[in-house]
Amino acid sequence: MTSEFTKFACDLIKRAGKRTLTHFRQSVVVDRKDGEDFDPVTVADKQCEYFIRQEIRRKYPSHGIIGEEYDDLVQGRFSWVIDPIDGTRAFISGLLHWGVLLALCDEGQPILGLMYQPFTDELFVGEPDGSWYSRHNKKTTLNTRNETDLPSATLMTTDPRLFREKSQSRSYQRLENSVRLTRYGGDCYQYAVLSAGSIDLVCENQLNPWDILALIPIVLNAGGSITDWRGGDPTKGGHILASGSCELHEAALEVLDYHD
Repeated sequence: MTSEFTKFACDLIKRAGKRTLTHFRQSVVVDRKDGEDFDPVTVADKQCEYFIRQEIRRKYPSHGIIGEEYDDLVQGRFSWVIDPIDGTRAFISGLLHWGVLLALCDEGQPILGLMYQPFTDELFVGEPDGSWYSRHNKKTTLNTRNETDLPSATLMTTDPRLFREKSQSRSYQRLENSVRLTRYGGDCYQYAVLSAGSIDLVCENQLNPWDILALIPIVLNAGGSITDWRGGDPTKGGHILASGSCELHEAALEVLDYHD
């Protein structure tokens, strides 16, 4: 059954992703969602999610649909979770650290996850048989880097300024001070390169379920670990830590030592 879902999802996410490119590096109108922070949304976000929703409802009318831009449709055992453009700030800036996210959940647990970067035509997929990567239809297996030494690790986070609360900032700063190299600005793409063995850690906060559910199967089935900052369930979002190895994950959790 998973292979049927995978085939459908791969075709759908590519078709949806190509639609976003008509707005990428163009003069697109940027709206701001409610809230204190600048949380942008564009017509590309809305059109992409709407297209994915319509195709899912046509193919699997009994499945639920949860997305960032429209109301949830909660029904049945299976549900699809959509983030039409994860990394909208990068998208409107003409940068490449964004992607279309799509997850399939079985009773709330992600069993299939996809991240597609349409401009580079990079597709990252995580399913029970393993994680894999495709570019221009050339498919390769994804495996995390088995780094176990925290001082030798490479860490990524989207923006260190997002750790505003003192307890969060202190925990994150301890982790950053413990690694060899830190890079910023990754959004969903950083989990993909972790799964490909290029970096070792991703540390983020303030994530919604649609920000992370598609990425969980990619990381786990490539050999990595992903939890919240206390080592718990990551499926609800919030504070997330992903690592290339179990040993590194435990070391990073110990350094974070997070208590809110």
